[in-house]
Amino acid sequence: MAESYPNTNMPGSTMDRYNYSANLEFSDFFDFTDWTKGDLALIVSGYPESQNYAANDVVNSGGSSSYHEDPNNIAASGDSRSVMGEKQITEKVAFKTKSEIEILDDGFKWRKYGKKMVKNSPNPRNYYKCSIEGCPVKKRIERDKEDPRIQIDKIESSSSRKRNRVPAIIVMESIVQMPYDATVRLMLASLERNLLPDAVIRRLTRLLLASRLRSGYKPSAEFQLSDLVHFAHSLREMPIAIKTERPKSQHYEVPTSFFKLVLGKHLKYSCCFFPDKSSTLEDAEKAMLELYCERSQIKDGHTVLDVGCGWGSLALYIAQKYRNCQITGICNSVTQKAYIEEQCRDLQVQNVDIIVADISAFDMEASYDRIFSIEMFEHMKNYRDLLKKISRWMKPDGLLFVHYFCHKTFAYHFEDVNEDDWITRYFFDGGTMPSANLLLYFQDDVSIADHWLINGKHYAQTSEEWLKRMDQNSNSVKPIMESTYGKDSSLKWTVYWRTFFIAVAELFGYNNGEEWMVSHFLFRKK
Repeated sequence: MAESYPNTNMPGSTMDRYNYSANLEFSDFFDFTDWTKGDLALIVSGYPESQNYAANDVVNSGGSSSYHEDPNNIAASGDSRSVMGEKQITEKVAFKTKSEIEILDDGFKWRKYGKKMVKNSPNPRNYYKCSIEGCPVKKRIERDKEDPRIQIDKIESSSSRKRNRVPAIIVMESIVQMPYDATVRLMLASLERNLLPDAVIRRLTRLLLASRLRSGYKPSAEFQLSDLVHFAHSLREMPIAIKTERPKSQHYEVPTSFFKLVLGKHLKYSCCFFPDKSSTLEDAEKAMLELYCERSQIKDGHTVLDVGCGWGSLALYIAQKYRNCQITGICNSVTQKAYIEEQCRDLQVQNVDIIVADISAFDMEASYDRIFSIEMFEHMKNYRDLLKKISRWMKPDGLLFVHYFCHKTFAYHFEDVNEDDWITRYFFDGGTMPSANLLLYFQDDVSIADHWLINGKHYAQTSEEWLKRMDQNSNSVKPIMESTYGKDSSLKWTVYWRTFFIAVAELFGYNNGEEWMVSHFLFRKK
């Protein structure tokens, strides 16, 4: 079913073009030249912050300029001039990439306007302009005469200091000007002041993902399997969960009103399923909920347990679809319980009960025909003990359905160790990225009945939709952020949430959705 997923042309969906980056370091990816050195400090101190996502205007509506490049008359770097009373700053940067495609997907929309042959080179030089109205960025592309696999991009941007915007090339240049940790600190300082355009955030995210792949993939199949088996054994020595309060505060400190603006109608805060190109977020929420019901083989009249039920998207869906089912949901938030109970009253649903509990410490005597767990195992560690506990809640002929996101081959912990562990620090402390088959190593008390994979592009599109809704509702989001984090930190956290959605989209869209994806399991009780 997932294999028929169409190309939706969403931002960042062409991740297959970036496969080459998996073998490159920062220094391989960006080789900068021709820089006006004095302007680097502007990233941190020279541009006032914007309250309305102005960083993205570098791409969407950048300042116009009277400085134009002609293929036969290319000006020197660092040019500046005064136009109608404003000082125009022209900045240039060049970098090399290993790429087989003509033009990289770097967040801009390009229109080709010129071409000429270069002396002593068999490769032509092509000229592009950013085709978005008002965008001041131009690009010159040619192949290295010694190695045509290497593409040389030279980017130029003209802007006025009065426009309070930071060209993407300023940020890119900083990557090779200082040690890695210092660069990351600079990026984060710029990020929280809303100075990084989305195109830069996406490109840097892809570089970090390429680095993760380099560390995750081992030199042989033997080492790859050994690494996964060792990881599985190590989980058996850990508690069911660690830092259980951190994810709760990280994700649910923001009130339900925020998620009502960002998520779809069902408030499904997990991967959705897009059956075709025209599917809306509401369509995709419903399609995934229906897929759960189909794959779990649920029947009307079953007793159902939803472990980690969130805002009740699945519990409420089953309650309305199967009126004779009795559903119990376990969540870790009083506000989620209140929301679900309010929905039950509004929908006149009387077959749902909600328990607020920490699943790692909770136990009960009840048993169920069907148990669901949707994106909860990623917050857990000791899968053996967790599955043992859940198996006690299964009737003899009961089934357990698990949905988790994963990497197709390897597993790792989310750990806040380095400066670039940003997602862990603010959104997923104590979490786990399982491999697609990791649960198959924990069949002490359950046995596998079926197993499916869903291409990561579904999750990428889900997160792109969340991001789009957040932007569309920015006026309503702003007071929520101010009341939650305080006025002094509201901009920072608005940017953090946007960046989180961007990072999720880039993660699951990487390599055409064939690296990070979603795994579904159906287990029987032993």
